[in-house]
Amino acid sequence: MRREEKHGTTHQCCWHGGDGVVGLRDVVGFEYGKQLIRAGSSPGANYEEAEVCGSQNDSIYKVRTCLKESKETRYWLLLSKAAFGESELNTWLFGEVNELIPIFNSMIARAVKRSQAAESQNNQSK
Repeated sequence: MRREEKHGTTHQCCWHGGDGVVGLRDVVGFEYGKQLIRAGSSPGANYEEAEVCGSQNDSIYKVRTCLKESKETRYWLLLSKAAFGESELNTWLFGEVNELIPIFNSMIARAVKRSQAAESQNNQSK
């Protein structure tokens, strides 16, 4: 997936995450909604920060946060589905977050591998 596509998927998922909570009108629904908005909007913000981090380690940390928050979003979507039933938006959001999770996993693995290779090269040159 190209960088622009990752941006689009991340931002679409975060943007539409708030739409999924509009119909949740009881106490449980409000709590699920708050959590879904918080967790669902975090990956986009953290991905933006990861793109401009000063160090490789900072970038890895931010993408790990994207992964963690994406998994939490998936959890709240599952709870919402169990409590309030299936909806077209919930299904779409669940699909989007399930696409983002392996992308973030792959980004982390590649970045860690590059970081370890650079560290190994630095140690050999000393």
